[in-house]
Amino acid sequence: DGEAVRRYYRRRVDGQRRWIGELTGACAEVSGSEEYRSNAGGDEDEGRPINVREVPFYDMELVGVPALGYLGGRTFAGGGFERLVSFDDTADA
Repeated sequence: DGEAVRRYYRRRVDGQRRWIGELTGACAEVSGSEEYRSNAGGDEDEGRPINVREVPFYDMELVGVPALGYLGGRTFAGGGFERLVSFDDTADA
């Protein structure tokens, strides 16, 4: 029955939206804490909030570095994540 399937997906979407809201609220609370602000990773991170990034749902299994690299590049490029995934070969080991 088509209506039963629509209700099922509506419940799933509502549940996901609720958890996204919970996660967003928790991140905002932690970002505003003195402990978080005092543990910033330098001037670049000072005062930077923890962000929740919603990404598209892919109804397939993505396997292997090329597929995951493509997905990560399309999803997170330009969103301030470059500093987290870049390799700094000048850092002391």
